[in-house]
Amino acid sequence: MTKSGLDVIPGNDMTRIRVVCEHQSGLIYVVPADRSWVCDQVNLPAHALAGFFRELTSLENKEVQDLMQLWGVYYRQLPRDQEKGLTKLASHRFPDFALIPSRPGLKQKEAGLKTASFLVRKGRRDC
Repeated sequence: MTKSGLDVIPGNDMTRIRVVCEHQSGLIYVVPADRSWVCDQVNLPAHALAGFFRELTSLENKEVQDLMQLWGVYYRQLPRDQEKGLTKLASHRFPDFALIPSRPGLKQKEAGLKTASFLVRKGRRDC
């Protein structure tokens, strides 16, 4: 039986991210591609997803923005120094988790909310 949440499943030529709740489920596949060649296999999923969301949000497409807001999915690129500090802190306190940054949407900005980061459990290599 599949547990709820995010489950990162590394593989030899791809990483699968299982997304499951009682209402929906699916798999996100991350494979080596033209823009992800700079990272090793371990960091490739984070590099690909961060790059994808960076480019997606930079399109400034109203339909994409509306869809992200409807689902409460936001992205904010972090400065490299901030990424290293947050990752180091998160990996020290929560070694079984990966840090996923978020980007506040218009409603959150209007409410004066700050950007948050989310910890997501890392997949096991023996899965």
